[in-house]
Amino acid sequence: MRFRFGLAAIAAICLAILTATPAMAASVSMTDGLTVTIPVGDSVTWTNTGTAPHSVTADDGSFDSSPGCPGNINACIQGGGTYTHTFSTAGTFGYHCKVHAGMAGTVIVQAGATEPGGGGTGGLPNTGPAGSTMIMIAVGAALLIAGLALALVARQRRA
Repeated sequence: MRFRFGLAAIAAICLAILTATPAMAASVSMTDGLTVTIPVGDSVTWTNTGTAPHSVTADDGSFDSSPGCPGNINACIQGGGTYTHTFSTAGTFGYHCKVHAGMAGTVIVQAGATEPGGGGTGGLPNTGPAGSTMIMIAVGAALLIAGLALALVARQRRA
């Protein structure tokens, strides 16, 4: 019986560890069109969660996910695709989709406290859990439920 309760305890600990893992980059859906704030040196990953092609193009031309888009529609970010850009300088960077005129957003990159003229927060925005985090939560929950079920079965057999 101790063994089965031990399994439940291990499952609970695994769940706590797996769900406490922090994100290392901000994640943005292509349709969000929002403002994201990050510290210098961090990355933003845009994900095309739909089926229509998109691009992520800086208004000032400093980054472009799909230089051949929209002329070559296959060069655009297709459904399920991602684009990640690391921001090495502080500033405000507007971006837009070259395929859809109304889709736009902003990335605010703040200087860290250790940089001259810094004083930013140095934290990542709360953009919600990443897809892999949700998988880990599901696995942890399944382990927890299995451990509890085993403990319940053991208890019923002894009675």
